[in-house]
Amino acid sequence: MLEMQKEDSGYVFFLSIPSKYKNFEYSGAMVMSGAYDSPDLYFFPELEKSDDGYFYSSLFFSKQELQQPVLVAEYGNYCIGDGYEIVFSFNKLE
Repeated sequence: MLEMQKEDSGYVFFLSIPSKYKNFEYSGAMVMSGAYDSPDLYFFPELEKSDDGYFYSSLFFSKQELQQPVLVAEYGNYCIGDGYEIVFSFNKLE
């Protein structure tokens, strides 16, 4: 679940992703805004594992609306070809 909600002073983003994908453990994530191949903005959120161990979650705040925001999550060791990179889109809440 990835949600973006407008508040009086900006935008709140809620992140919640599965801790495993095809038996690979979550290993890292990046939030990007703009085009995937040349983002305007990117950062690495700190996601915490839930008490039940099934999800990693976090929230962050932005004063401006991010354009085409996505969360890119890695499972396993994607860099050496032993895992997956999954791109999650945000749902906009009114």
